[in-house]
Amino acid sequence: MLCTRPHVKGDFAIINADDFYGKETYKDISGFFIDRKKDEYLLVGYKVNNTLSENGSTKRGVCQVKDGYLEKLIESVVEKQGGIITAKPLSGIPEFRIEEDNLVAMNVFGFTDDFYEYLEEGFKNFLNRNKNNLEKCEYLIADIVYEYIQKNAIKVKVVPTVAEWEGITYKEDKEKLINAINLLIDNGTYPSNLWE
Repeated sequence: MLCTRPHVKGDFAIINADDFYGKETYKDISGFFIDRKKDEYLLVGYKVNNTLSENGSTKRGVCQVKDGYLEKLIESVVEKQGGIITAKPLSGIPEFRIEEDNLVAMNVFGFTDDFYEYLEEGFKNFLNRNKNNLEKCEYLIADIVYEYIQKNAIKVKVVPTVAEWEGITYKEDKEKLINAINLLIDNGTYPSNLWE
């Protein structure tokens, strides 16, 4: 993301390249930018149950929201077994249960270009903290967002979405993703060729 800094001016959104977020998500993003208040960012929140793989655990940012704004974001390994969803935080704090409608972050954020200042400052700190472990550590956008929320430097509005995530976390997820996209084509949500 830092590599894009010279090329981005004003409002922008980010997504993961390997996830299929659903049409509603992009409507949520554009609606936020039209009505955005000064000095606030966006997180599109998904119901955790709409983001799970049938084939194993997934990494999700578990959200705590207060008055429509992100209060806490805990990057976790999330898994559903026997109808119970558990989150095991990457930070090492004890795992906890979450409800099916708990919102999670799927790396769908809306920022303004001033966020690059926080991102760059945080990256320098991250490199210093992890200089002996750079091959295994990961600089997560969700972590930097939460760090600056804790510092009261930023506000992040959470817009819940009804969209269902589709993606390939495991090779076994591929058939389900293909079927989901074909269904969207069959019901007219998307054309069979996006470029027509």
